[in-house]
Amino acid sequence: MAPIHAMFLLLIPQIGLYILLDKYNLKDWKFLVLGILIILNFSLLPRYFVSQLQLDHVRCGMPASAIVIGFWFFGNGITILAHCLYAVWAKKKRAV
Repeated sequence: MAPIHAMFLLLIPQIGLYILLDKYNLKDWKFLVLGILIILNFSLLPRYFVSQLQLDHVRCGMPASAIVIGFWFFGNGITILAHCLYAVWAKKKRAV
C-alpha cells in the first residue's frame, strides 16, 4: 500500500467517527479524533512506511524524507480539510 492510500483510507474512520459522535451528541470529541489523526500523521505512519523501504545498502535519504514530509503536509492537510468540510456540512444539515 502506498502512503497516499493510507492518507485517504484514514478519511473513512474519521468521517465515520464524526457521524457517530454527532449521533450520540458528543460534538466536542471531534477535536480529540482530529488530534489523534494529526499525531498519527506526524509520528507513527511515516515511521511505518519508512521502515518498509529497502535500506539494505547505502542510499540517500530522499525517499524517506519525501514520505515524512508527505504525511506532514498532505496527510494533515487532508485530515484538517475533511474536518472543516464535515463541520460545514453538519452545520448546514442542522440548519435544514
